[in-house]
Amino acid sequence: MNSVSDRSGWSYGLQQGSQTDAAGAFAPTKAVRNLHLRRDGGPGGARIRLADEARLRLGALTIEPALRLVAHDDGGAEIVEPRVMQVLVALILAEGRIVSRDELLMSCWHGVVVGEDAITRVMGRLRRLVDGLGQGAFKLETVTKVGYRLVSIGRAGEAPRREATALAAAEPRLAVLAFDNLCDGDDMAWFSNGVSEEILQAVANGAALKVIGRGSSFQFRGAEKSASHVAAALNVTHLLDGSVRRSGPTVRISAQLIECAGQTTLWSDRFDRELSDFLAVQDEIAGAVAAAVAMVFAPRQPRWPTERGAR
Repeated sequence: MNSVSDRSGWSYGLQQGSQTDAAGAFAPTKAVRNLHLRRDGGPGGARIRLADEARLRLGALTIEPALRLVAHDDGGAEIVEPRVMQVLVALILAEGRIVSRDELLMSCWHGVVVGEDAITRVMGRLRRLVDGLGQGAFKLETVTKVGYRLVSIGRAGEAPRREATALAAAEPRLAVLAFDNLCDGDDMAWFSNGVSEEILQAVANGAALKVIGRGSSFQFRGAEKSASHVAAALNVTHLLDGSVRRSGPTVRISAQLIECAGQTTLWSDRFDRELSDFLAVQDEIAGAVAAAVAMVFAPRQPRWPTERGAR
């Protein structure tokens, strides 16, 4: 066991032997994977509480969130600020996915409104960690106007294992995109955005799959909504996209579920409704779309052979 002291004089112990893969990259244990099931805050808003976080491995680094300790296998160690540790944990648990600033504000600042410089300062501290103790273990990428992504690079320059890709192959991951407003003018933009948010919430609460938070999935507009582009940026297996049109008092909402790998449509439908009650229409359409998506991802029941010629 190695020990390290921070500036306050407290001494922390570090146990060796955390779980890693063959390349030394972050290998989430069962306890870490179960964190997604016990957090609160809704899609994209899981709150990071350092006292509740399990130990993590990232390349040659062992990370103890509750102690704010980052330790290298060669014996080096560093105590980081609480907010820096929260952001580091959030990026690790994203498993290679881009995390937006909105998501970081919700999970690490718990929804408290802060200036842009607060996140920038924390990212600067993380980059210093990358250049120091974390050199060769991971890198921090900034995706302009989208967010941040942490990439594990393993040991000794080996190519990183794409843990998130392996996870996506076993579990479906869905991005609900902002529906296109195809109405004349922008007077229906608020309705289109509202429908998109209601559908995201309904799908996240109903289907047995992981749904990407709106802070990441609603960033894509126009040509950026292609299945291949969104799948690469968010590491998702499926997209739910759609549009809103209006003719007089009638609104038509179209939706489609797309499998990214084959870029094929698994389900699509359209809904024509009278706009007598905007909120009621949004709730009704969201429920119908969520039910259809849940049916697509529902476990298939085995077909038992029927008896022939029963007498």
